[in-house]
Amino acid sequence: MEQTLDRIIEELKVLKDLDSSEGGLADILNITDVKFDDPGLVSTDEYPYIFVAPQSDEALSGTIGVGWDVRRLTIIIAVVVNASDYFDPSVSEVPGTRQIIQASSKIALHLMTLKQRTLDHTVRNVSVSSIGYVPELRGDAFIRMAVTSLVIDKAYNRSRE
Repeated sequence: MEQTLDRIIEELKVLKDLDSSEGGLADILNITDVKFDDPGLVSTDEYPYIFVAPQSDEALSGTIGVGWDVRRLTIIIAVVVNASDYFDPSVSEVPGTRQIIQASSKIALHLMTLKQRTLDHTVRNVSVSSIGYVPELRGDAFIRMAVTSLVIDKAYNRSRE
């Protein structure tokens, strides 16, 4: 699981610096960092950011003794913005929502088109199961999050563990 999370973080760090014409996020949101797991409260200068966190790791199939086990990893990828940074009194919409919808759509498209070998040669399937949009109050910040659930089926060689 840990290696898969690290590989996704690497992919997203590249994506954050590309413009949308290249499939990236740079002209949608000025992402400051891609973090391992949800840091919770962060300073205002760290918004917007992305975090990648493990959600579950479950067995799909296995072998007895030496062989391969296949596990289903569910990973969440959240784009987090401080809504007050996007406040515009002339627009009748929740600040930041449009930007996180655009960013999460780009991320989902990128993840769905990843070749399995990009993440790891033992990955058998990559799919996006859902994207949820969550408002939350964190400290003094009213944040908006787009939470993408990524499902990865991965084989583990028991003889190497």
